[in-house]
Amino acid sequence: YPEAKRQVCRFGGYAGDEFAVRAGAGMMTGAAGSALFSPIDLVRIRLQSNPGCFAHISPPLRTFYVFSHIVRQDGWQALYRGLSANVLRAAMLSSSQLATYDTMKSRVK
Repeated sequence: YPEAKRQVCRFGGYAGDEFAVRAGAGMMTGAAGSALFSPIDLVRIRLQSNPGCFAHISPPLRTFYVFSHIVRQDGWQALYRGLSANVLRAAMLSSSQLATYDTMKSRVK
């Protein structure tokens, strides 16, 4: 988040204390995190929605099995199905949460 704030200031021409900088940095970090961990999130959701389906596999190997199953059945692109909605949701959520938290933290000091 601090590095994202520096990048927003650098490329946007803002001072570091503006709400827009905090919101932009929150949006960037939320979107990046969501895009990076989207495949892991998909596997977690599949494991939670079908608990009995993978019961025959030992718990440490279930995650790897589900990854390989998804790729074998639908291709590696399936790991990123629904990515745009997840990235948009995470960007908006992180933007509002981080910007509000950072603003209130600076005002309380």
